[in-house]
Amino acid sequence: MISATEKLYCKSRLHAYIWKWMANRLFPAFIPYFPPSPYILEIGTGQGLGAIFLAGKLKDSKFVAIDYEHDMVVEAVKNVQKTGLQDRIRVEWGDAVSLNFQDSSFDAVVSITVLHHVPGYKKAITEAARVLRLGGVFMIVDLDFKASVIPRFDVIIGGAVSTFSWDVVSDALRKSGFEVLKIERYCMGMFASVAVKR
Repeated sequence: MISATEKLYCKSRLHAYIWKWMANRLFPAFIPYFPPSPYILEIGTGQGLGAIFLAGKLKDSKFVAIDYEHDMVVEAVKNVQKTGLQDRIRVEWGDAVSLNFQDSSFDAVVSITVLHHVPGYKKAITEAARVLRLGGVFMIVDLDFKASVIPRFDVIIGGAVSTFSWDVVSDALRKSGFEVLKIERYCMGMFASVAVKR
């Protein structure tokens, strides 16, 4: 769930530019944790930028990219078609707290600045564990709302329905059967982590 203001931003060229800039600096440290030729679920795909970016970096990868907002699904489908990746990326509506996939369906799950938009984000973490195969990886990029005052702007514009710290997220991961392999912190309270399902 995102506010109208944030949705407008998420559809903008500015967002796409900033996202690509961030991804080029952040993802190289985490891509080695993905298995070969992975089948990946992206939760909260927005414009589809995460799946498109990772498809370019992970050889022979295939994706299901979901979003709760129907108009964002439409935007993501358009962007996937523009890049010619529709044979590798399937975009559809989906709810992070009630994933419509069988147990142990995916090699990896990715959530990029999405969990703070999810009411009951701990259930989303549990659902990610359910649909991951044993040894599958879960990559999260999000905001530690206790690490900096700046990310709280997201609360002001109505974008965040859940606020949390990395400590709370890491505890939820552990309780869902994950072992955190890597955590990196960035400016403005952003963090990126990768965990493996044990």
